Amino acid sequence: MSEPVKKINPSPESYSPKNKPEILAVAENLTTLPESAKIAFAGSINQNGPAFGPHTLAFASAATSLVVLMGAPHDTSVMEAHNTTWRNDNNYYRNLMISGEGFQFWNDVWNYFTDELPPLSEDHYKGGSWEANYSGAKDATPILDCFEITGIKVDVYTNYPVKSIKGGWSNPQALVNLTLCNLADGFPVLLLSGEPGDHIVLATGYENNGETLLAWTFTAGDRLKTNIKFSPAKYKRLKDWTKGVLAAVLIKSPHMPPNDTKPLLCKALSRGAELLRADTNPDRFRETFCGKGRPHVYPEIWDLAERRCYLGDALERAASEFETDKLKPAIDASRQIHDELWKVHAIWKEKKTKAAKWQIADILSECRQLDFTIADTIAAFLAEDE
Repeated sequence: MSEPVKKINPSPESYSPKNKPEILAVAENLTTLPESAKIAFAGSINQNGPAFGPHTLAFASAATSLVVLMGAPHDTSVMEAHNTTWRNDNNYYRNLMISGEGFQFWNDVWNYFTDELPPLSEDHYKGGSWEANYSGAKDATPILDCFEITGIKVDVYTNYPVKSIKGGWSNPQALVNLTLCNLADGFPVLLLSGEPGDHIVLATGYENNGETLLAWTFTAGDRLKTNIKFSPAKYKRLKDWTKGVLAAVLIKSPHMPPNDTKPLLCKALSRGAELLRADTNPDRFRETFCGKGRPHVYPEIWDLAERRCYLGDALERAASEFETDKLKPAIDASRQIHDELWKVHAIWKEKKTKAAKWQIADILSECRQLDFTIADTIAAFLAEDE
């Protein structure tokens, strides 16, 4: 059904042989599965009303759609920006914060699972004339936390050595077995890959003994805006669906909101501040404006603008839950970064000169200092909250 998955090197304890019996048991039960299965959703995304803002981060979009379709409330509100009325997707914003993507630049959930850089292609947005980097840990915890905060239990499997995973698979058929058994039990599956950037498959059924997967796809960049036009009735029939899969997120429980989300929020804020300080991509991007040649401006500035703008919204809601104003400097800094990047757009649109490049480099330096303001504000808040 797909190309062989690479064998991994000796693994950390979280990826130890003790996880393998579970995969073997799944394989043994495969003969008892029905030929086809399809999960009915308990909720839907309301497409009426003002348009949603951009949803260019694939995992946050897929996770938002999944929990809403499992019956969780879709938290939306109306806002005015750029002379337009928009609908805030507060679930999406929170997923960006919990997953850590709102604190980063250009990196996706892909980077939590592998050191390999996905190949660039004409079919997806490019990284321009600079090389992105990820210096964080290989860890599935941010993915687990995104679901735990909504009260949904998940298991994560991958064929790479990654912290906090349930287990792994040694060949594509084992991945098929894991996926089909979960779907037959009545729970969806998220399949994570990258081409480049995140490419997420939300599977809710299968046909022909798994030869065809019933699913929706969410893609980084989302030029066609399919990430925000999700419709339960418009699923795709996917063939050869194991190819390129890095991780499988198996949903294991219905939606059951936790009584207290503050510990998970604190955990996500602490992790986010660390990711923000460690991210070298903002400086790598800025350096392209200080040398010869024409730097790549789009869509990089929109990637960073969206992440920080929505991070500000998520931080504001977190501050409300904590009943504190201590996070306000971080909220203001996040939104200021968004506004500064619109200045970059205006400058580059008007003139593409050496002077303009240096002007933009100065703005990007200011944005990086605002990043540190966000991280320092969060650290100070968490220190007081202990």
